[in-house]
Amino acid sequence: FSEQGIGLVERTAEEAWDWLRPGGWILIEVSGDRVRLVKRVLRGTGYGGVESTKGWPFVTRVVVARA
Repeated sequence: FSEQGIGLVERTAEEAWDWLRPGGWILIEVSGDRVRLVKRVLRGTGYGGVESTKGWPFVTRVVVARA
């Protein structure tokens, strides 16, 4: 549980460092209203190249970042 509703994303971002290779990618599917928050979490835990992709019907579907 988290106040902002992204506790699982925060945990995943932190723990992924244990299983991602340097330069490896993390991809997180999100709802459109959480994109900015998820990007902030990923940047805050040290990921680079943080971007989002668009799916049909042109709404953000996935946030990607590199370890």
